[in-house]
Amino acid sequence: MLNKVKSKAPKIKEVELNYGSVEAQIKYIQGKVLTIIDASYGDAVQRKAIKDIVNNYFSDSLNWLYDLSHEGIQSLSETQMVQVDTNIPEESIIK
Repeated sequence: MLNKVKSKAPKIKEVELNYGSVEAQIKYIQGKVLTIIDASYGDAVQRKAIKDIVNNYFSDSLNWLYDLSHEGIQSLSETQMVQVDTNIPEESIIK
C-alpha cells in the first residue's frame, strides 16, 4: 500500500487577464531591464545596441501577445509558444 504524499506546491489561482494589464506589467519589466543595461555599459554605442535588441524582443513579444489576445484563445504549437531568434545581426554582437 502506497502512502499518499501531500503536495507542498502552492495552488495556482486562475485569474482572467486582459491585454492591457499584461502589457503594463511587461512594459514595467522592460523599463527595469533597460535601467540595468544603462547602469551596466559605459560605452554609449554598446549600450544603445543592446537596448535596441532588448526593445525589439519586447516589442515582438507584445505584438505576438496582442495578436493572440485579439484572435481568441486557440491551441498553439510548442514552436509558437517558444520563439527563439538565433539570427542576431553581426553588428549587434559585442566583441
